Amino acid sequence: MDETQTDESIPEKTQAHTRSAARGEEPPPLTGMEINLGDFTRTQGLMKSVRLTLNNQIVVQVEELASGVSDAGRKFKMGNVEEANQDVGRLYAAFGQRTNQWESQARGLVEKMKMQAAKNPK
Repeated sequence: MDETQTDESIPEKTQAHTRSAARGEEPPPLTGMEINLGDFTRTQGLMKSVRLTLNNQIVVQVEELASGVSDAGRKFKMGNVEEANQDVGRLYAAFGQRTNQWESQARGLVEKMKMQAAKNPK
């Protein structure tokens, strides 16, 4: 067992395993990286704290991604691991798109500042 796991993560995994066994399903194979409900909670908190800003203004919103993480965590808690996994994949892609948008705007701002500096040398 991973030493970084908390005691609370063990019952969550056991409950999900018990639910899938009760439905006659095989539990998903372990892939070396186990997740627990705390992972969703920590990720949601991090997403809420992300501020993609330029010139002290938020230019890319990511709050709805935090909400999506919460929904995926709820699905995970209910034993819908596959749906939660799909949601996480979509959220990961959406976050990548948002950061790319932010980086693009930042590059545009840098270019704009370079052009202004070239026009108005001091």
